[in-house]
Amino acid sequence: MPDPRLPPELERLIFIYAFHSRVGEPTNLFLVAKRVREWLLPLAFEVVLVHRRHFFPFRFYTQHQFAEYGTHIQHLMILYKSWPGADSVNLDQCLGLCPNVSDLSLIWNSPPIRTETLLNLSKLTHLSIDIRYLLNLISSTSSTIHTPLFPNITHFDAIGSLRDHVESHIIALDRHLPDLTHIAFVYRSGSALLQSVLRNCKRLEALVWWNIVLSGIYDTVEGVDDDRVVTMATSRLLCWKNAMRGGLGMWDIADDILKKRAEHKRAENRESL
Repeated sequence: MPDPRLPPELERLIFIYAFHSRVGEPTNLFLVAKRVREWLLPLAFEVVLVHRRHFFPFRFYTQHQFAEYGTHIQHLMILYKSWPGADSVNLDQCLGLCPNVSDLSLIWNSPPIRTETLLNLSKLTHLSIDIRYLLNLISSTSSTIHTPLFPNITHFDAIGSLRDHVESHIIALDRHLPDLTHIAFVYRSGSALLQSVLRNCKRLEALVWWNIVLSGIYDTVEGVDDDRVVTMATSRLLCWKNAMRGGLGMWDIADDILKKRAEHKRAENRESL
């Protein structure tokens, strides 16, 4: 009589497919067998969103949960109003339990984390954080650390804005994020800041200008003439969740617009020959 069991690798692929299909409650699959739980746990906690109304994929507040599942987390967004008080959960300690995070969004003014915690996230490539906090961190450590602080970050979404010493701040940002190719600012930043970024960030490919006052996507910013600039009106949370579900996030939308813009220019150049 033939063996009714499937080959282990095929069985694993079937359960992974079932988990990603989101039919019913995906975490119920954990109850099938211990081996299935071990296959799916890294997928279940690859993406974590701490939000007071939306828990993605589960309610995720306690330090115990970070201690148990933190190594699986690769994409983490925490909204300030959703994080409990410092007495119940220590943000700094929880981030220290997530060494494999590559995409971190702290929608938080002056997040209470130590410099060492952020610097120890060596796999970080995408960062969304208060720009004043980041610049203060750079200023406080640049005299003792003479190499770039964040050599792997390619995408930076700036929370807040800059008003003073714009040029020197952007030069410092470029020095400590040498591989930066994508950056985003809110509409309150003004054209002087955007011009400084375009002038000083040597590897820059895209500059996203959030404008929640407008609606849709625009090709121009008043006072700024550069093909790398994309203006869009949407929310960080919506873009982030869409990207984590396999859709287009902010950076994907910007890249798609710039690609189409370049193709249009090439077509125009061919017609003019």
